[in-house]
Amino acid sequence: MQNKENGRFYTPTQLALWISQRVLKKTQATEIVRILEPSCGDGVFLRSLAQNERANHFRINAVETDSNALHKAQESFPSAFFYNEDFLLWKAPTEYDIVLGNPPYINKKNLTSTQTAICKQVHIEAGLANREISNIWTSFVIKSSSLLSTHGILSFVIPTELLQVKYAQEIRNFLLNNFSRIEIISFRKLAFKALEQDTVILLAYKEANEKGFFFTEVDSIEELNSDSVQFTKHEAAENTKWTSFVLNANDLAFVNNLVAKCHPVSKYCKSVAGIVTAANNYFIVSEEVANTYSLGKYVKPIIQKGTFVNGSTRITPESFDQLRATGKPCYLLDLNGLDADKFNKGLNDYLSLGHSEKIPARYKCLKRKRWFDIPSIWKSEGFFFKRGHAYPKIIDNQADVFVTDAAYRIRMNEGLAIEGLIMSFYNSLTLLCSELFGRYYGGGVLELTPKEFRSLPLPYVAPKNNYGQFLSRFEKKDCIESFLHKNDLQILQPIDGMSNNDILRVHELYTRVKRRRLRG
Repeated sequence: MQNKENGRFYTPTQLALWISQRVLKKTQATEIVRILEPSCGDGVFLRSLAQNERANHFRINAVETDSNALHKAQESFPSAFFYNEDFLLWKAPTEYDIVLGNPPYINKKNLTSTQTAICKQVHIEAGLANREISNIWTSFVIKSSSLLSTHGILSFVIPTELLQVKYAQEIRNFLLNNFSRIEIISFRKLAFKALEQDTVILLAYKEANEKGFFFTEVDSIEELNSDSVQFTKHEAAENTKWTSFVLNANDLAFVNNLVAKCHPVSKYCKSVAGIVTAANNYFIVSEEVANTYSLGKYVKPIIQKGTFVNGSTRITPESFDQLRATGKPCYLLDLNGLDADKFNKGLNDYLSLGHSEKIPARYKCLKRKRWFDIPSIWKSEGFFFKRGHAYPKIIDNQADVFVTDAAYRIRMNEGLAIEGLIMSFYNSLTLLCSELFGRYYGGGVLELTPKEFRSLPLPYVAPKNNYGQFLSRFEKKDCIESFLHKNDLQILQPIDGMSNNDILRVHELYTRVKRRRLRG
């Protein structure tokens, strides 16, 4: 059973069996083993435990909110104690040698106010500074950790968010501070094909002979074998996104050395979020809607999505006209400073439509003096779309249009040109760091936060007179990789000590990391 809203994505049997076998090997063969499954679902982990030859030594507690799933789970290990409760409110009767399972993945927007309050309390009791909850799985990790014995083991199937997103940084440090050894197993192929999110296996040991942070990758669940999985130890895990460890230590040292020789993007430009309308589908209209409601004098040209500017690094008056002609919504309703008493009939009809769709009741609209006045409407020299697929998109705004908060608006620092920023951006080092600094979602969509974008290393090269040639080559490219081979020579060669072999190595690392994101 898969259910995105309640966060239930049941673990494949083979994966549950492997996890169970691995953690049980770390416990003493003769002693009673106290085990907790805090979100047991229909009992896949319990069935894997029942197959173990030491099953009669297990003392299991299993918790699940779904009574139908719990009933099925009870058949998996009848001697276990089952609790039809919310784990975050549940009072544990003992401490545990093993806590294992697949906690629910429920985004903040799908949590009730009660659930959010409970999660915050869990964070507070653990002493975490960041109490803002983004997903319920973090609270499961924290509470489960607190229920372990001094020699306990935690093993969860966790979203890849653990490795990469900013809000999980404190969780990463929490794990490093509370466990002697951390093991992460990442999958090159999707472990949960029905789940719009990559997952990793987290194994955390309170006690260990060899301490530290260990990372490995496997192609798929089928490759997992408790005797053959080889972990690599990595240092400085406290200050690094754990996704960086898809590269080995030598490759990371090589990349970090190059990054240290470059200035960040913020050296060359300022970047801020694009226009927040609060309701793009209403405030951004097509030419047809603008004509129907006589909105011509109230609208301004805007780019709503990165997909509207595929294949190029510029938006020109001609390409904007082509976009408009396709019927795409590309006009922004801007009523700031205009007297409402002088609005024409068509606009008043359109505002009435907004009332019928309850647009004024939206949170951001409620914060405005007039619900239809969109703040911070100004143009920029260029923009960077925070999400991308084949590659990140940075755009030269030659059409003098506006952009939504799907992008960051760019203003160049004094004396620098947007042309130089764009030409310099498309090199294998900067794009490799986009992969390492950012995070990715279902379908391989890459996203960079404002801070991550500003921190990207940029080996800046002045445009001189070759910008037109750059644009022509970019727009005629077969793929970004083929384009980079030539552009890398121009952009990366000036880096101190950079050889042709180094350039090829950076490109190979970029394609390898990108291929992993796209599951190619």
